[in-house]
Amino acid sequence: MITTCLTHGRPYRLPFRDDDQVRENKPFFFSERDFRQLFPASVVDWMVEHARPIEANGSGEQSRSAPIPPGFFPLPPPDELPVVVAVRLSISFPVLLSAVPLYAIDFSRKEVANRRVERCWFSDGGISSNFPVHFFDAAFPRWPTFGIDLVDTHPDYGAGVYVPDSNVGAVQVKWRHLKERPGSAALADFLTTIVLTAKDWSDNAQCRMPGFRDRIAQVSLDPADGGLNLQMDKEQITRVADYGREAGRIFVDRFYHGRSSLNWENHRQVRLRSSLASIEEWLIKAEQGCANPQPGDLAYDQLIDSPAAPSYAWKGNQAGAAAALMAEMRATAKRLLRLLSSDRMAAGGPRPSAELRHRPRV
Repeated sequence: MITTCLTHGRPYRLPFRDDDQVRENKPFFFSERDFRQLFPASVVDWMVEHARPIEANGSGEQSRSAPIPPGFFPLPPPDELPVVVAVRLSISFPVLLSAVPLYAIDFSRKEVANRRVERCWFSDGGISSNFPVHFFDAAFPRWPTFGIDLVDTHPDYGAGVYVPDSNVGAVQVKWRHLKERPGSAALADFLTTIVLTAKDWSDNAQCRMPGFRDRIAQVSLDPADGGLNLQMDKEQITRVADYGREAGRIFVDRFYHGRSSLNWENHRQVRLRSSLASIEEWLIKAEQGCANPQPGDLAYDQLIDSPAAPSYAWKGNQAGAAAALMAEMRATAKRLLRLLSSDRMAAGGPRPSAELRHRPRV
């Protein structure tokens, strides 16, 4: 799941990751008093009993400089975070459901006296990513994953389920039509659209990508169904549930029974073409950076063994492995340049094309 930390201005994945690549679980504490207002007593009792030792929340020096007040407990390890707590953090829709407070210490504060446990507000995950289908992805997937995206009804089609039936289906850009309204109503629509664009643009772009759109069912809802319509009757609830059932049937027919040209093998072929094209582009750009250092700069290959680069010293056999990887990478890029002197791998491939780039893990 995903939640949005308003205090940090960023999304977090739930459960908070705590591994060799991302350590985000340890900084957070919960207040027993706060949580007893949000969760059943049995859940809070369990979290108190399974809280990490306070020593695990930083070095000894940090713990001494920022004592933890009574009634505050570190979160349990990620694998032991109760599902109901993750759900509540993820669906704290503004105004409808209160934000959830967790606590952390701001170690960026210069004065030790200012390093104390402070409240961090967590709200709805949809503020930062309303459809995080990228969580369920791999360059070369071993099995299909699926998503059901609840969308507004298209002006030319009624409510229901849409899953593309060709490799170019669902590639069209979704329009958010601004209606002609007088005065303040037009301004309100414009400001609302700004907010929706700011929070949804990444998800909207991701849903159009090859290897994504064929496994996403778009469920168009009537204005009175779903969303913030909290007074739906039995007929409405059944209708929305039937849309989900229909989406599931389509996916089973497509990826299990193979009753579609967009079957599992087609999906793997699309992902192969799309991923190889982006890998090729990245390799060629990396080779250009390695082969053309600026005057006075060491080549990237030379930085591996350079004493002038003191940061992040290699461990064990890492330097040798890095040198081997660089050599193989550059040799592969050169071979690609010779083999594909005219047409790049992306030519004639799936659109829109993808790109590889560094981004923080969430």
